[in-house]
Amino acid sequence: METKRVGITPTFHDVTITYFDSSSVSPPSNFVAQSGHSLVRLVWHVNNDADIKGYRLYRGTKSKNYDADWTKLISPFKTEYTDTSAITGMTYYYSISAINSDGNESELSEEVKATPLGVKIFVDDDASSTGNGSYQAPYETI
Repeated sequence: METKRVGITPTFHDVTITYFDSSSVSPPSNFVAQSGHSLVRLVWHVNNDADIKGYRLYRGTKSKNYDADWTKLISPFKTEYTDTSAITGMTYYYSISAINSDGNESELSEEVKATPLGVKIFVDDDASSTGNGSYQAPYETI
């Protein structure tokens, strides 16, 4: 650096530039909920963004009102989750987002809902006492 004044030395300062990635992240696609016996199975297609760190799954008992205590962080290599804490007969609403390595979170996917099923009991139509599906001795499958 050159200066025209004699005896004056220019001062240099270190400057640090920090880059924050605020690029948008795409949410997972084809998010589906399937009711099962005392559970809900959730499946989705992977997010094609290169730097996905994982997925965040949300659940609530009212539409668009998710329980912060239940939120799950899921590996980027998984495309399904089974909710075994769901209570039979109660309707649950789910949504999922993707998170990249910089911590940016996508918008939520479309919301899905499911109601876990209970045990099916079949009863013989004549209610016989043979033990093969009677009222006194029901069985779970035909």
